[in-house]
Amino acid sequence: MPEIKPHHIAPLETPPTSTQMRRPQNITLLTLEMLGAIQRMGGLRVNKTQGHEIRDSDFAKLTAMMKWNEVNEIDGLRFPSPAKAFTGALTHAGLLTYQNDAMIPSAYLDQYTALPFAE
Repeated sequence: MPEIKPHHIAPLETPPTSTQMRRPQNITLLTLEMLGAIQRMGGLRVNKTQGHEIRDSDFAKLTAMMKWNEVNEIDGLRFPSPAKAFTGALTHAGLLTYQNDAMIPSAYLDQYTALPFAE
């Protein structure tokens, strides 16, 4: 099983004047888009010789497929390493699983979309 290392997120220099949040349906669509991209890639390959970490080239490919910009902004807010952060979240949520030296979606997309809203 690959190791998902936590990454440091620097605190904001100036806090936002209001709270920002994403609606649940936006998160669901992002999750579906990421799982679909990972599935089209054939999974995120794991480099067994370097501590069972996901290859940087696969993170770069996922970043390109998700059309995230070079400044690492999502919804107009600074977000460093979004591919690594969301991959970690998907892994901890049980939506990615380790199989054949790659992290792949643990359920097909149609199974995910059929889950009850609370799940």
